[in-house]
Amino acid sequence: MFVSQTGLTLFTFQANGKVITTVSEATEKDVDLAVDAAQKAFDTVWGLKAPGSQRSKLLWKVAEIMEKHKEELAAVEVLDNGEIEFIFYIFVT
Repeated sequence: MFVSQTGLTLFTFQANGKVITTVSEATEKDVDLAVDAAQKAFDTVWGLKAPGSQRSKLLWKVAEIMEKHKEELAAVEVLDNGEIEFIFYIFVT
C-alpha cells in the first residue's frame, strides 16, 4: 500500500458529503519514487525479460478480478463520479 512521504491524506466524497474513501496524497518525490520502482521492475524482472505468456496470464488475472467485482467497481464509480450506473455497465461488460 502506498503511503505518502508527507503523510497527507485526500478524501473522496459522495455528492451528499459522505466520505467514500481516503487516499495518500502524493508529492513530486512520491511520484518520482514510484516511476523509479516501475522502471526498475521493467528493466529487471518484468518488461522484455518476462515472456508474453507470463504477461498474458497476469493481464487475464486482472481482468478476471475486475469481472468478479464489476458490481462493486460500478457502485464506487457511481458514488465517486456520479456516473449513471447503466452507462458504467456498458463500459465494463
